Amino acid sequence: MTFPPSGKQLLILTPALLLLVALVVITQDKVSEKRSISNNLRTLPVLHLTTTDGQLFSFPKQRAIVLVIFDPTCEHCQREAQDVEEHIGSFSESTMVWISTASPTEIKQFCSNHLLATRKNIHFTNIHNDELQRSFGSAIVPYILIYNKEGRLLQEFKGETKAEAILKWLE
Repeated sequence: MTFPPSGKQLLILTPALLLLVALVVITQDKVSEKRSISNNLRTLPVLHLTTTDGQLFSFPKQRAIVLVIFDPTCEHCQREAQDVEEHIGSFSESTMVWISTASPTEIKQFCSNHLLATRKNIHFTNIHNDELQRSFGSAIVPYILIYNKEGRLLQEFKGETKAEAILKWLE
């Protein structure tokens, strides 16, 4: 290639350079978005959740909170619920909030397959998909976040997690 480039070479190089710049900008935006979400999750986020009966849900004060982002049709989420059920007595000092974008009917069906919904400290809630994305990004389900009594993030787990691993952070 000769320098300075000819008009024909500029016609070829300009779109390639613009594409490269666009890719860099998009990548930077995604990295910045992930960093922002991560920073926002350091404390218990303010979420607009509704129960399966359509009531607004608010987090109890001064209790450790375990958030479980789930999909009622997910096999890993089914196994997560089963494992938590098997250790249910150990979760009595915390509040567990299961959050899904599924319809209340689908969430209720999930609940009917598990005894978790009969416990006072376990709640099944619905969140709008836009708010889920804004608050948690594109989460792999189950996605578990554990907050202490002061609302500070202690630990997060992506994917199916044994109840014992969750309970270690609640001691």
